[in-house]
Amino acid sequence: MNNEPTFQDLLGDFSDEVFVGRTEQLDLFEKAITAARPLFLILAVHGQGGVGKSTLLEQFRHTAHNHNALTALTNEDYPSILTTLEQLAHDLEDAGHPCPTFKENYHHYQELKEQVDADPKAPTGMWDFALRSAAKISMKSLRRVPIGGEAAEVLLTPEAEEVVADQVSAMASYVAQKFKKKDDRTLLLDTTTELTRTFLVDLNGLAQHQRIILFFDTYEKTAPYLDDWLRGLLTGKYGQFSSRILFVIAGRYPLGQNWTRFQRATRQVELSPFTDAEVREYLAQAGITDDDQVDELIRLSERLPVLLALLTSVPGNLSGEVAEDAVERFLQGVTEDQRHAALAASVSRFFNEDILTVILGEEVAQPSFDWLSTAHFVRTAAGSWRYHDVVRNLMQRYLRMRSLKHCVDIHSQLVNYYKDRMIALNLPAERQVQNATWRQLYNEYIYHTLSQQPTEGLDEFFNQLLHHLRIPNEEFLDDAQMNIWLKDHYLILSQAHDESQNAQLTRWVEAMVVFVNLTDKDTYSSTEKQSVLQCFYLMSEYESIEPQAKVNVLLRCATLQYNSNPDQAIFDLTRAIELQPENGDNYYWRGLAHREAKDYPAALE
Repeated sequence: MNNEPTFQDLLGDFSDEVFVGRTEQLDLFEKAITAARPLFLILAVHGQGGVGKSTLLEQFRHTAHNHNALTALTNEDYPSILTTLEQLAHDLEDAGHPCPTFKENYHHYQELKEQVDADPKAPTGMWDFALRSAAKISMKSLRRVPIGGEAAEVLLTPEAEEVVADQVSAMASYVAQKFKKKDDRTLLLDTTTELTRTFLVDLNGLAQHQRIILFFDTYEKTAPYLDDWLRGLLTGKYGQFSSRILFVIAGRYPLGQNWTRFQRATRQVELSPFTDAEVREYLAQAGITDDDQVDELIRLSERLPVLLALLTSVPGNLSGEVAEDAVERFLQGVTEDQRHAALAASVSRFFNEDILTVILGEEVAQPSFDWLSTAHFVRTAAGSWRYHDVVRNLMQRYLRMRSLKHCVDIHSQLVNYYKDRMIALNLPAERQVQNATWRQLYNEYIYHTLSQQPTEGLDEFFNQLLHHLRIPNEEFLDDAQMNIWLKDHYLILSQAHDESQNAQLTRWVEAMVVFVNLTDKDTYSSTEKQSVLQCFYLMSEYESIEPQAKVNVLLRCATLQYNSNPDQAIFDLTRAIELQPENGDNYYWRGLAHREAKDYPAALE
């Protein structure tokens, strides 16, 4: 009896039968995990949404298990380094191989964090990402806060420097006074490093007995917070680890320039849509062999595996006008209310019952949510429900064609919803962008603002983007925070453009594409710096930005030019002074730039 396969084992075998194609990729992976010496250390899979990357990773995992290898997978559902580590450890434990060192330390960290959260004397914003970044900076050098393209003597006023120092000092002092054990203090002040090290201890122990494959899916969404950490992990920043560990990274884009140093250790694989032959094989296994039906499904699906799976999962006759459009196929057999809910919900990037209440009204929100949350084209992710990207794009495009006014009205409702929620947080302006909840609400607000009225929405987009580059207490976002802020805005702009195809958005998507590869690092390469500067200068000429926003972007340009081109920095600061002559800080920074240019008389003016 013990040797009999379980129900789940057989279910996996049946699933294998409907997986077609990808033979070359599967063979490559199998050779990699069975070779005596690694063929490569990193397997990077990229391809458009819906092409089957996640499904291929599941097949990789199945192949690995057949060869007695351990696997763990993480994706966008785990929105931080810590939750990513927790998920990887959880997957390994589910396979019967726990990570006791990590688990013990992570549990202890949570206990310490609970103590801090329950203490009314704890500094405000203890867990805000900006403050945590400042704490790391303070450990190296309190006065060297990198806000320009290079880690130079910083362009902070004495007042701004004092604010940063006070925040860091308050946090470090609090931790030092409350927690007497050095290990506790280190765990709280450098959590990522400590927990990564303990995870590697367990990983190395497991790798002595079995090969391990770590999968990082949807990397286009997780790279902003994982990329620097993962590259640091690979270079040994957190400790050495076994060569019996293979990293598999899957996303929409190839790995960027930051991965050049790993080029010889990496195998890049591009995943393309199915061939016609593979589509026919897939459909034959699904019981569809009629030539007319097959040809129609090839046309509707554009040979994307995800669309094939969705189209063949819906019962009904393929022939006739009902299947004229893929969306009609997805919604075949549903009620008119369900059809309305499905199309309306596609306007939002994700949904829950609260959002459906805004879109549909209170009376129908609950039954619509009960049905829609279980629909075959919906999945749960990060505490909400989302359409597959390809399906959402098709449905939203269909809705825009059917009634552009209805689509715009829904965007308008959601603009007001997110604006009200941001206001309800009651955060002072200087703390908004540093608050994770505010940033999440803001991202949705600015997306729907652009989507509602693309041309007019650009005014709000740029004023908000540039306003938060420098906050009212004269403190700057540091470069790492700024890069995340810029990349988020580019991704939002790009998505709104893809959905509206607005010509004004096209221009700015092309101009801001430099931001797509930015990560939470705190320095730029020379090429990156020039590209960022070029885009910043273009933004500074946008006709509808407010004076303060223009000053902010000019000051950012000056910080990037300060060391390499002080004359240009002086020019930028002079323009800022002309816009804001009453601000003495601008004169202070220009004096520093004159000093850097060795124009000492001008520095004293």
